[in-house]
Amino acid sequence: MVTVLNAAGIALLVALLAGALFGYMVVDDATLVRHVALGLVAALGSILNLSLVMFYFIATGKAVREAAEKGLMPVEDYRITRKFKGKLFPLVMAAVVMFMITPVLGAGYHAGRMELTWHMTLAWSAIVFYAFLLFFVRKLLLKNLSIFEQTVKVVNAKL
Repeated sequence: MVTVLNAAGIALLVALLAGALFGYMVVDDATLVRHVALGLVAALGSILNLSLVMFYFIATGKAVREAAEKGLMPVEDYRITRKFKGKLFPLVMAAVVMFMITPVLGAGYHAGRMELTWHMTLAWSAIVFYAFLLFFVRKLLLKNLSIFEQTVKVVNAKL
């Protein structure tokens, strides 16, 4: 699962970059549709990927907590997994908000209600932030995986 989440994150980052680059090529309605479609799909996919990452941390954390409550794992391992979620949740929420607002700003520009600079600035900020977040998530996923694998071994040994 960790590999899938990481691979999906990288693929979505590439899609976000492509969507942003397509924005520079908009000259007619067809190229606008391509930019909007890819941008929306990539943004929604990125939100979904980040949501799945959080659910993964929640699910594995629950397994570690239950093992710790039964005395099979150190309680400190559970506290570590909680810290992962505590560090990650605000960053994921910030990325989700950025991915939600960016298309709205693009629509505002297309409707003639605002400057293109707002849309472009937030789009590139969201992409850079997402890239940073993927790196950060990868580190936490690998640390969490180590704890979770140990939990699975201990629980299976007791069965």
